[in-house]
Amino acid sequence: MKKTLLFLLFFVVSSASAQQDLIFLNIDTPTALCNAGDCFQLTTNYLDLKSTSQYSVASINYNPLFSFTGGTLIDISLDDQFTPVSLPFSFCFYGNVYQNTAIGSNGVVAFNQTSTECPYAFTAQIPNVNFPIKNAIYGVYQDTDITASSNFTVQNINYYTTGIAPNRVFVINYNELPLYQCSSSGLQTYQIALYETTNIIDVYVKKRTSCTSANFGNGLIGIQNQAGTNAVVPTGRNTGNWITTNEAWRFSPSGSSLTNSFIWSLNGATLPNETQNSLTICPEDGDTITVTRSINKCDGSQIDFSSSLDINFEPTPGFSNPVDLVICSENAPFTVDLTTNSSTVLNSLNPDDYIITYHQTQTGAEELSGEIQFPETYTFVEDEVIYMRIENFNSICYYVFSFTISASEPPSAPQGLASQGFMPGETLQDLEVIGENIQWYDDAFEGNLLPNTTPLQENVTYYASQTNEAGCESLARNPNPVSNRLAVTVYSALGINNYALKNVKFYPNPVKNTLNVEAESTISLIEIYNSLGQKIITNTNSSNKLFVDLSDVSSGVYLIKIYSEENIQFTKIIKN
Repeated sequence: MKKTLLFLLFFVVSSASAQQDLIFLNIDTPTALCNAGDCFQLTTNYLDLKSTSQYSVASINYNPLFSFTGGTLIDISLDDQFTPVSLPFSFCFYGNVYQNTAIGSNGVVAFNQTSTECPYAFTAQIPNVNFPIKNAIYGVYQDTDITASSNFTVQNINYYTTGIAPNRVFVINYNELPLYQCSSSGLQTYQIALYETTNIIDVYVKKRTSCTSANFGNGLIGIQNQAGTNAVVPTGRNTGNWITTNEAWRFSPSGSSLTNSFIWSLNGATLPNETQNSLTICPEDGDTITVTRSINKCDGSQIDFSSSLDINFEPTPGFSNPVDLVICSENAPFTVDLTTNSSTVLNSLNPDDYIITYHQTQTGAEELSGEIQFPETYTFVEDEVIYMRIENFNSICYYVFSFTISASEPPSAPQGLASQGFMPGETLQDLEVIGENIQWYDDAFEGNLLPNTTPLQENVTYYASQTNEAGCESLARNPNPVSNRLAVTVYSALGINNYALKNVKFYPNPVKNTLNVEAESTISLIEIYNSLGQKIITNTNSSNKLFVDLSDVSSGVYLIKIYSEENIQFTKIIKN
């Protein structure tokens, strides 16, 4: 049996909830294998980290991962001002590395900001070399008035850090802020999230309205470099009088890929010369495979991510082996029911849990191609190997078994005397019949199978068949049935003999040339019959010893009948 089994995978990926949709490193298993020791290829799946020389922007689901409240508050008196803040991790923006930033009260997070003033008036769209604030993240940049808040515990600007290195996130919230001169037009809520390692920027906008009496109602979502020559803005979100609710944007670095290196290990031991992002391996049950990815960050430091795969093979179901199928026939083509092996292999398993197909090649069984369409009436002209595929409905595991189909000509009837005497108490097994695996019946064609212990009865005819090594029995032939069973009619030996001679000896047996026969009483006659029941030798005698020349007799099994006074005895001899 060749089996293919599904192994169960458990991987560990370094990931904070803040970046649950980003895969830093995982091990893909494109081919499901379940047999311990089989070889397969593992390939890593990971987020291709890019440099921040360029960016792309895409809409993402509005599903903020972080609270809009609860962080460190910006001074409520600092309207139209920047507040310098130290970043919890190095952050790369447009090719430069920053440890600090400045949070502007008008929805701007800027880098290398030296002025404390956060300009509120702007009309140009970006990129623009003369834009009032550059090297910045705008989300949403507009003229809000933090000092007009009525409940500073809720209406505020706050920031905090969440997650575990190297997957921390720096979150800046603008929560329920009024617009300058337009408090009645609605409160503004949005969030900017800076991701460690990936340098991704997310902007979540819960609500943005506009106030035309303040800076023409202009608002802006986007990012721009230090020179004002490069900017990325979502469609419809450049400087203008627009409104929105429940939208989100992701700004992803799209420059050249950062340098990666890989190291693989098996059960904690490093695999030498395995430094690519894929690995061919032949694991055993219980093995743990680990890959470590090292990345050179934009600040020159290196960061590592690891993913592990625990191999736990699915237990093999309690299958039995299929049996070879033999068709007892002499006329090709032969027809066989392949599905008889279905119940044999499934044994006591629930057949509803499996689908079984039959194929002429092992490749066909493994790839599920070339299925035999009518396995119940499959025809063949010579011996073949058939492959059966058993697939488990409850998993993607499958198993492949093979068995042989062949044909064998049924043997002829066994040989022996058609009339044989018996003594009381003797049974079918006491009759002298030449053949293989003798079975007895009470009819020449069908009838009942009789046990060998069946007592013999006067003038009853019994029918013997033989079965060859292939398992084919000498049954009646069709059409025009002719019995392939030997008919033996038995008679009682009482009154004509004592049936058995005393101390009779036959030697040597097997015999090559001369057969020696000795008895206590005088031997009067010996008759020897071949396997067809034909008498081939008759020797008369008048002593208790007799020598029979068999040198010209062919090799085989023969039946000898000995007469002594009123006694008769049968026995078999083998001629070499």
